[in-house]
Amino acid sequence: MYCQSPIADTEANLREVRGWIPQAIRRQQREKVSEGEARAHLIYKVKPVYPKIDGPSGKVRAKGDVLVRIFVSTRGDVEAISALSGPSELRQSAINAVSLWRYRPFQAGGHLVKVDTTATVHF
Repeated sequence: MYCQSPIADTEANLREVRGWIPQAIRRQQREKVSEGEARAHLIYKVKPVYPKIDGPSGKVRAKGDVLVRIFVSTRGDVEAISALSGPSELRQSAINAVSLWRYRPFQAGGHLVKVDTTATVHF
């Protein structure tokens, strides 16, 4: 989409835009937080639902741990999740559960920050 009122590329406008760039970059960045520290901020946790997997003896429960990477918003909501490792048949259940988790907001330097962390979901 094109801007209906383009900003003139005067030196003053360019200086102002250049001033916004570091702030915009900071807003996109996430603080890396250890799994243990993130666990200390966890205020609402949903247990995963075991998927039923057909096996030679009928219905079998899969077992194992799924490691997920989580992006947490400044409000403490889970914004994005991806499974890093674990049994493939358990990954979606882990993602579904973690998507409902809530964290106490994280702070760094007195400001709320977005967080990049991991969690291990045990089955």
